[in-house]
Amino acid sequence: MAKKIPAFAYTGESSAEMKGDTWYIYLKSSGTLTFDYKKTLEVCVVGGGSGGEGRVAATTGLRTHGGGGGSVVNRSGILAAAGAAYSVVIGSGGTAGGASGEPGGAGGASSAFGVEASGGVTPEEGQAYGDAGKDGSYAFGDSSLSRYGGGGGSGASERGTEGASGGEGGGGKGGGAGNYGTDGADAGAGAANTGGGGGGFGSIYSYRNDEGVLKEHAGGSAAAGGSGIVILRGTEDDFLPVKFDGVQLSKILFNGEEVTGLVYGGTRIFARMLRRMRRAFEGRRCAYGV
Repeated sequence: MAKKIPAFAYTGESSAEMKGDTWYIYLKSSGTLTFDYKKTLEVCVVGGGSGGEGRVAATTGLRTHGGGGGSVVNRSGILAAAGAAYSVVIGSGGTAGGASGEPGGAGGASSAFGVEASGGVTPEEGQAYGDAGKDGSYAFGDSSLSRYGGGGGSGASERGTEGASGGEGGGGKGGGAGNYGTDGADAGAGAANTGGGGGGFGSIYSYRNDEGVLKEHAGGSAAAGGSGIVILRGTEDDFLPVKFDGVQLSKILFNGEEVTGLVYGGTRIFARMLRRMRRAFEGRRCAYGV
């Protein structure tokens, strides 16, 4: 089981953590990934969420859908070669639907290690007006971890002389439905690096007051979807580029101490204890009169 996060380099935004004996690497923007040592890992790829629907018109009771969450694709048994450069694409969140009847923009696809997850679309599949967004899927199918790709909530319709708020943006959990209010409120955006869909905008409504004067209230704005993410996990510690009887070693001990330096054929492989080893060897040569 792993004791620490493996050595890697990434040109985009990333973070890493240990959970028990398992390491997790989170790739949050597009870039190139390189491991110092070969790895067998699991990959979770999440597409970007789509933007919420936006249709602004002077019509009482106008309602809009939330955006769909990005798809979540899990794969195991992925082999990463030492020193190889792997391209990672993180899908962007879709744009919010505009004021002229445009639907929300689709989320961008994410990909890594030959695994691709499509972005969400608007309207969210199967969503009715005033519905909460669908919950997303667990990373690696593991219910102890977070969900990703939740849908945005749809904007609710007006009732009588009330408008409605916009839907909540999705994250792992689906965004909440719009609630009734005096004015149609702005929707919530999908959370970054969750693949959550954006909320649909709150409705417009109009009515005549007791004096017969027409009153109109504007609807709120739709919201954009959240960007995707790629998550890697594994339990292997870094191995050394050294084999003994056909088995690749995870460490070398010299006089009871772990060696952190090694040179072969004039090439420095890793070399913190090299001087100490040389001094010890020279001391033995002198002791034996070599």
